[in-house]
Amino acid sequence: MAQSQHEASKLDMLKNLPQDYQFSTFETILGLYIRFQIDRRLVKSELLDKRQEKFVFDVLLDHKYPFQQPQIFCRTPFSIPPLNDGRDLFSDILKSEWKIAKKLYEIVQYIPEFISEVKITEEEMKVYGTFHLGYLYEMSNWGPGGVDRGSKIFECEEQDEQDEELYYARYLVITQSALLILEPQKNLRNMGLLLSWATLQSLDKLRRNLNRPDLVSFVWRHIDGKQPWVLNLLISKHEECISTLVSNMQNMGVGVDRNTKNQTKIKESEVTKDAIQQMDIEQILEHISVYENAINHDLSISTVQTLTTLYQKAIEYYSAFDDLMYNDFLNRMQSLLQRDDIQIVLNSVEDEQKQQTAASLLFNKNQAEQQEQQQRSKPQIDFDVGDDDEDDNSQQTTQTQSTIQQQQVVDKKKVFTIGGEDDDDDQQQEQQEEEYDEEDQEEEEEEQVESKTEEIQQQKQEEQKHQEEKAQNQEIYEEQKEEVKQVEVETKVTDQAKEQPVVEQKQAEQIQTTTVTAKVEVKTDNMQSDQLDDEVDAELLKLEQDSDEEDKPKESKLDQEVNVYDKETKE
Repeated sequence: MAQSQHEASKLDMLKNLPQDYQFSTFETILGLYIRFQIDRRLVKSELLDKRQEKFVFDVLLDHKYPFQQPQIFCRTPFSIPPLNDGRDLFSDILKSEWKIAKKLYEIVQYIPEFISEVKITEEEMKVYGTFHLGYLYEMSNWGPGGVDRGSKIFECEEQDEQDEELYYARYLVITQSALLILEPQKNLRNMGLLLSWATLQSLDKLRRNLNRPDLVSFVWRHIDGKQPWVLNLLISKHEECISTLVSNMQNMGVGVDRNTKNQTKIKESEVTKDAIQQMDIEQILEHISVYENAINHDLSISTVQTLTTLYQKAIEYYSAFDDLMYNDFLNRMQSLLQRDDIQIVLNSVEDEQKQQTAASLLFNKNQAEQQEQQQRSKPQIDFDVGDDDEDDNSQQTTQTQSTIQQQQVVDKKKVFTIGGEDDDDDQQQEQQEEEYDEEDQEEEEEEQVESKTEEIQQQKQEEQKHQEEKAQNQEIYEEQKEEVKQVEVETKVTDQAKEQPVVEQKQAEQIQTTTVTAKVEVKTDNMQSDQLDDEVDAELLKLEQDSDEEDKPKESKLDQEVNVYDKETKE
């Protein structure tokens, strides 16, 4: 009941999808199917067949959902080889592990991007999806009436590996890119349990016995130094089975040879002129023209990679037939890669990859440092415990609590050592205490040196400030002296020219009074001006002496402190 409510809530959330996503539901013995029809406009790829308007994908929610990830099946053949043979594409579409909190409407929106990726890598014959061993599959998926109409089902018997006279009923399914072995289910009609599967590219050879041609041996390639897997099947329609298998492999560009013993030997990635001749060069040229026009307004890394791949296919095709057209496409590819804007796109991708690599390395380094710090902070415990050791621990505890200073040191650098002899523990404890005391003394000395340095710096700043004040006073003194001289000149001129009016004498008196800051009073007659000179000189001399006396002890005191500091640092 709870599961059905959960599924109902998931279906309600699917209504939030854009209108380009249409879905319907149906239920089978395997679980609840949600069929999505995705509009072609959502797929950003110029390589798609223009006649293809919609893409159909099924999402299966089995009885273990949401504790088990859903399966995603493609029902529309849009690539070569097609992916609508019943394989689960969930991991390739989502590109991450399943989480219960993951929402279905989010997963479905990854499908258009997956379709575009498949078309880009189509020429590479990349393997997508997987089949799950031990899962039930509906046999109606394959055959002329199934979803994958290009596949075929053969009823056969598998020979026991230990007893050659013992055989088991099996279904052999040959799709355009895979081979599956399923066990029929007696209680479930038209259902099969998947026992094994493999890609056609991994098949190495087929063997048939001339005395018993219906017994066919499938031999797969070596994997990690292990013995190759050999599957012996008794197939009534063996001729049709072998011809179907060979035809599907040739369609994938794999060469097939027959030896004199009528054994079928299939070699992976053996490219011949016959295999290349099956390439649709007209379609490749059409795609090249489309992408050459698209790259002028869509300068993305996917467009560049796709166009480069198409150039390589054209070069491979024409060079196999010694056609000079391969030089044309070679020059096109070289000129494309030499363009400045293309180099910027390629370099940006490389820089992004380097940044991601550097970020991951930095993250791993930080993680390692944190783990190392945590390990250092953890106490080191020896689980060899004895009675004498407990006495030593009690003695160490009383010693560490003797003074507040020792207790703080032990709290900072505590080492748990349980086990060993009494003398060794006491010596180790004493040595640790001595080391802690020495470190405390060093810390105190460093603090004293730092405080002394700060005091000296403050004194230097005060001295510099005093020098600035002295310079300002000197400037004021010079200005006042100049004013006094000007007043003297004016008074002398006044004495010689007695014919000037009394108003000028009053002005001179006002000017004389402005020299109050120099503490000198100027008078208008010659005798008073002489006396004024003497008083000014005496006053200035006194100011200079007082300033020198104030500076002298400060400088000597500062020099003494600097000398003491130098002596302490040397010691």
